[in-house]
Amino acid sequence: FDEAHAQFFVQQAAKGLAYLHRRKVAMQDVSLENMLLHVNDKSGQYQVKVCDPGQAVIFEVDENGQELPVKFRGLVGKSFRPPELHEQKSYYSTKVDSWCLGWSTFYLLTAQPLFMSADPAQKDADWLLFQASDWKTLLKQKSNMCSQLGLDFIFRLLVLEPSRRMSVFDALEHAWLADPKVMPVLRSEEHTSEL
Repeated sequence: FDEAHAQFFVQQAAKGLAYLHRRKVAMQDVSLENMLLHVNDKSGQYQVKVCDPGQAVIFEVDENGQELPVKFRGLVGKSFRPPELHEQKSYYSTKVDSWCLGWSTFYLLTAQPLFMSADPAQKDADWLLFQASDWKTLLKQKSNMCSQLGLDFIFRLLVLEPSRRMSVFDALEHAWLADPKVMPVLRSEEHTSEL
């Protein structure tokens, strides 16, 4: 997808995740394969529907409204899950959603994985570059077709330390998603004729 379309799709996905997070539900399995594209018959606009809550968890908040960690009950998500899950300790479930949204955004823009696994046992060469913050070398190996602002958005979602990782709510305020030029994506005429 070109970047303008990706912005719209990611914005829609982030809105869906924010809706769930406000209701104390984290998906924990955010990926492109768990986002459906629906066409609104009246407007002709694509809408992203977040699906497959099979690994979703309900989390609690403290008296100040701050998310409390959930107990580790096994690995969730895809192979690109965040590194804290490999520690097999309690973790912040909404930050798993943030991480996976960032990884999925990179894939949506480039049709390539940024890395395959943060599991230390896998010794994924791309992950080792990412973990060492050697993004210049890593991005040279990828067909990086996104703007600096897009990369900033992605890397803020992929911060190694969960407490510093951008939340889905913050993602919606990031200039890449909050850009007023982000327009709805309409079903093309070629797709209309196929229906």
